[in-house]
Amino acid sequence: MNTYRSTADASSALEAGERSLALARKLGLREQLAFVANDLPYLYLNTGRADSAREVLQEARELWRELGNQPMLADSLATSAFINAFAGDFDAAIAFSDEALEISQSIHNLWGLSYSGYMIGEVFWERGDPARAIEIMEMSVRYGRQAGFVAADIWTQAQLALVYGRLGRAERGLELARNALAQSEKHMPIFRPFASSMLARLHLLAGNLDDAAETLERCEAGDQSDLLNLFMSLTTGAQVRLALAKGDTESAMKIADDSLALLRQLGARQYLPEAHYLCGQVWLAMGDMDAAQEALRDGLAEANALGSRWWQWQMLADLSQIEAERGNAAEADSLRGQAREIVKYIADRTGSDELRESFLTLPDVRAVRGE
Repeated sequence: MNTYRSTADASSALEAGERSLALARKLGLREQLAFVANDLPYLYLNTGRADSAREVLQEARELWRELGNQPMLADSLATSAFINAFAGDFDAAIAFSDEALEISQSIHNLWGLSYSGYMIGEVFWERGDPARAIEIMEMSVRYGRQAGFVAADIWTQAQLALVYGRLGRAERGLELARNALAQSEKHMPIFRPFASSMLARLHLLAGNLDDAAETLERCEAGDQSDLLNLFMSLTTGAQVRLALAKGDTESAMKIADDSLALLRQLGARQYLPEAHYLCGQVWLAMGDMDAAQEALRDGLAEANALGSRWWQWQMLADLSQIEAERGNAAEADSLRGQAREIVKYIADRTGSDELRESFLTLPDVRAVRGE
């Protein structure tokens, strides 16, 4: 299973994993069963079987507890944090991450310390706590390097890069994103689509359209992975934004629609607010206010359900602008006021005067604040 997975042959990996799982059950090999159940979840995610991923993880956790294997229990808990965050159950994700961290600290397990924070920083970012997100992501990258957990040096470092870029520190983000891509090229090529997309996003935030286009072109030309369902669900944001920047609304709409459909198929609820937001941006660029409003309202409903303040304020701001253009001043003011409150919430949790200032001087943020 893992041999196939390492070569990005996800279908063969899943087939082998399920055969191994059935055989371990038949023979009563509880430890083998736990190991296989521990490694299957990401393959299930790639085929839109998030419920199956959760089920086998629950079985793995129970087995590791019975067997008294603390390092592997922490590993299963950290994977559970990832799966639940991906599926949009942020409270469960945080609980699993906290337990994984506690166990890893108690046994001085560097790998577990890194993996426990591998995904959860994104949850705190979504909820509007940049300082906590940065703290967790930096911890994950730091311990990952010490333990040889290369995935943290790619995935988590790339997410950290995007955090800095979104807070107005694009140059710092570019540095981190380049490092993440270099690590993927050297150690884990199957992560290249994701790392390349994050680098392209940073180029776009820095206003480097040509560099963003070149980064995406190199990635698309070189990456043919059977794990692309999972990775493509996370990489299309850069493609939509680049197409919009070039004025190619037709391509932007197709990519945005396909991305939304794929995310729904995969059960990746964590990323649905952004997908709806991007659809709204395309409709706005095309001048269709009704369709834009519908997309943004759908996205806002998803963001509200998740408690995703990062996407809430942006969609509230756009909905406010739509109402203002329609002459609905009172509704526009109300929506902008809600967005302004969330912006203040985020700014108060940036963790430093420098990041607070760079965030508050972003054009979209200044517009919300009426500056």
